[in-house]
Amino acid sequence: LERFSRCPFSHFINYGLRPDERRIFEIGGREIGDVYHQCFMKLSEALSIPGMEITDPESPWMKITKEQCQQMMDDFIEEAAMEYRDGVLIQGEEELYRGQRMKKVSGEAAWALIEHVKSGQIQNIFFESEFGKAVGKQFPPIEVKLGEQTVYIEGKIDRVDVLKDIKDPDSRYIKIIDYKSGKEKFDTDEAKCGWKLQLMLYLSAALGAGSPEKYKDNLYKPAGVFYFEIAEPLIDVTRIPEEEYLERVKTERKKSFKLDGVVIDDQGIIESIAGEFLWYSDILPVKNTKEGYVGTTDKKILSEGDFSELINSVSSKVRELCIELSEGHIDIKPKKVKDETACRFCLYKSICCFDLSFEGCSYDVVK
Repeated sequence: LERFSRCPFSHFINYGLRPDERRIFEIGGREIGDVYHQCFMKLSEALSIPGMEITDPESPWMKITKEQCQQMMDDFIEEAAMEYRDGVLIQGEEELYRGQRMKKVSGEAAWALIEHVKSGQIQNIFFESEFGKAVGKQFPPIEVKLGEQTVYIEGKIDRVDVLKDIKDPDSRYIKIIDYKSGKEKFDTDEAKCGWKLQLMLYLSAALGAGSPEKYKDNLYKPAGVFYFEIAEPLIDVTRIPEEEYLERVKTERKKSFKLDGVVIDDQGIIESIAGEFLWYSDILPVKNTKEGYVGTTDKKILSEGDFSELINSVSSKVRELCIELSEGHIDIKPKKVKDETACRFCLYKSICCFDLSFEGCSYDVVK
C-alpha cells in the first residue's frame, strides 16, 4: 500500500509484472537488516517465558547482564553468518570484519532494547506477529469494505508490547515497535497522506478490531507506535571535556537508541514505557516539565482524541488507496513529501518514462 501510494506505476511493476531482481552475491544494507531482525527475534524468544510477565522480577529480561546479552548476540550473529544466503557473511576478510562490526552494533542495540524493557511495565511481548485470514495467525486481518467487495490486509509486525497503565492497572495498552537498520522518522502528516502507513496499520491489526475505526470497542487501547534503529551511533566528542568523556559518551550512546514515534498523552502510559524520569527521557521523544509531559518536537505526544483522529485519517487514506488499486490505476505519478521523492530508491528508473524535463510531468506534491 505504501508503494502504491508513493507511485502506482512502481507498484504495478513490482507486484503486477513481478520482474526478477538480479541479486549480487554480497552483503548490503538490506541483508544486514535481515540478519539484525533474525537475531533480535532469537534474543526475544530466549528471554521470554510463557505465562510470565516480561517485567516480572524473575523474568530473564530483568536478570540478564550486559555481558550475557553481548555473548548471546555474538552467538546469533555467528549462527546467521553460517546460514544466511549460502554463507555470504564469511566469504573473505572484508565480510568477516563486517561480521565483527555487526556483533558490536547488534550487541549495543540489544542492550539498549533490554534497558528500555527494564524501565517499563510490560505484561507481554509478541514477536514477528502475523496478521491475516489463515488459521494460526496471531491477529486477524484488517478489513476494508469497498461496497460489495472486501479487501483484507495482511502482514507481519516486528514487535507488539502489551502494557499495563501504572495509574490504571486494569487497563491494557498496545505499543508497536518496528526495527530499522537505517534512519527512519515517524511523521503524523506523512502517515495521513499515505507516505508511511506501516506503523499505523500494524497498530490497527494488533488492536484486533478488524477495522481501524472500531478500535475503541476493543479490549486493548493504543499507547503509541515507534521505530527502533539498530545502528552504530555517531557521537560528536569534539566539545566534550576530557574529564567528562567516558560518562558523556555513555549518555549520548544511550540517547541514540531512543524510540521515534508518537505516544498517547497519559502519564501512566508514558511511565509504563519509559519509567519515571526527570527532564528528558532516554527512551521516548518526551520531556518532563512543570506543566507535565511534552514532546521534544511537534506531534510526538497526542491526546486520545488526536490519536483517534490519526487512526481514522489513515483508515480513510487506506480505503482510498484500496479503491484506486482495485480499479487498476497504474499511473506514473510519484509522490514528493518535503525533500523526499518516491523516485529516490525506486528500482525501476530504467524502465520509467517519468522525466521532469517533459512538459506536464511533475511530482504529486504532498504538503
